[in-house]
Amino acid sequence: MPSTLVLFAGAAFAQAPADTEAPKPAPLATLQYASPIGAYQGYADQPVQSWREANDRVGQIGGWRAYAKEIK
Repeated sequence: MPSTLVLFAGAAFAQAPADTEAPKPAPLATLQYASPIGAYQGYADQPVQSWREANDRVGQIGGWRAYAKEIK
């Protein structure tokens, strides 16, 4: 038991003196938060148009094949 006390006492003296200061940590970076739903736009109805104009527009674009290419 006395030898154990001597080991602990030696370890206590081996520590750095209390008057030395630890290095100061670097300042933390400022964090910024941007909500992922901040720019969310809810569903809005599209204006109603003539079905003839809609069909003509689809024909000008290239028909159903143009829409099928978009999906790829």
